[in-house]
Amino acid sequence: MALRHPKVRERFLAALMESGCVTYAAHWAGVARKTAYRHRERFRLFAAEWDAALDEHEKRELTSVW
Repeated sequence: MALRHPKVRERFLAALMESGCVTYAAHWAGVARKTAYRHRERFRLFAAEWDAALDEHEKRELTSVW
């Protein structure tokens, strides 16, 4: 399935937020890593959601340290 499908996109972003790893998130969502990066380049909203997922991952990591 493509990242245009809302469920696939949600799965990718949730996995990215949890892991901070694009390769893992793509695998978990059932899409190729290259497809994820291509989708990010083409769609600004998806790029913003991607950035937000990584920001949230970083916040969680920093919080768990303290």
